[in-house]
Amino acid sequence: MSNPQMKGKYMANERCSKRLILEFLLGNIGLLIGLLGVLAAQSVSAAEEPWAANPWRVVEGKRCHLQPLYDFLNRGGDRSALEKNPMPAWSVFERAVVVQVTAEGLLLDRGVWFTERGGRMVMIKNFPVDGLVDGQRVSFVARPAGTWSGLDTSGARRTLPAFDYGIPVAAPKARR
Repeated sequence: MSNPQMKGKYMANERCSKRLILEFLLGNIGLLIGLLGVLAAQSVSAAEEPWAANPWRVVEGKRCHLQPLYDFLNRGGDRSALEKNPMPAWSVFERAVVVQVTAEGLLLDRGVWFTERGGRMVMIKNFPVDGLVDGQRVSFVARPAGTWSGLDTSGARRTLPAFDYGIPVAAPKARR
């Protein structure tokens, strides 16, 4: 553009367009945030909504009702005080990363900050693995179940802390 008048009009139009786009975005930020929230809520899998999944499970031959623990976890806030936890024998796994899905269960990485009960890597037995992929984050509760020894897909022998998710079962029928 060699014509200074045309160049000035173009730059004024460009500034006006940028201003209009910015005004539109700022004026509709609530709508955009709400839309993102709806989209995010629709993409959450059952594995990411743990405090409602499988409230009845069988572990070591005993039927367990986890709803009191789920209610405790759903309250949010400070959950670190074990004396408040209604079911302290159950370990809470929040946003653990699936390292590998195996025939025996899940190899999980609990994260660098986790040192309780043997370190980062653990084996979770009886976890419903349908649809899970390596790298996916999962949250759930499980009971300690000793150790697991086996080979990972790289052929390395591992001995890790083991936990039992339990076998999901239907709620017992109400007695009449």
